[in-house]
Amino acid sequence: ASPDEEALCRAAAQFDVTFCERTTAEIKLIVGEEPEPERWLLLNTLEFSSDRKRMSVLVREASTGRIRIYIKGADDRVAARVRKGRGTARGKMHRDTFAEAGLRTLLVGVRDVPEAEYAAWVATFEEANAAAIEGDFKLIGATAIGDKLHDGVPDTMLGRANLHIWML
Repeated sequence: ASPDEEALCRAAAQFDVTFCERTTAEIKLIVGEEPEPERWLLLNTLEFSSDRKRMSVLVREASTGRIRIYIKGADDRVAARVRKGRGTARGKMHRDTFAEAGLRTLLVGVRDVPEAEYAAWVATFEEANAAAIEGDFKLIGATAIGDKLHDGVPDTMLGRANLHIWML
């Protein structure tokens, strides 16, 4: 649906995880040399909006019943929801390097959701603030996509001068 999602699928394939099918109810992935695809049931989607600048999906692994929430979005919005600890400083270093190169960055995170937490949250999903479930993630990656609207940005060195420019 977006260049970011295409990049995520291509990156996953580099780690032997291949997206093979999605319906309204489930996602199928081929992992490594396994003959049968993994099935993940789609539970809920917290859609991207320009206000939220992130999206999340809650899924249940069909074989184990384990529930996970995955998040992707603007680095500042996702970083605020990442569990502090190992890898966050290194991740920030990579994001800064990507930004200096003029690339648009995106963070991706995951966490397991206990059944009781999910049941309590989903009972009030229509009224729930999405922020109630989107927190305490383990950072699993960052992406950098060349943005055609920003030709020449790497040459300006504005990022290093701590200047912020907004374009609409």
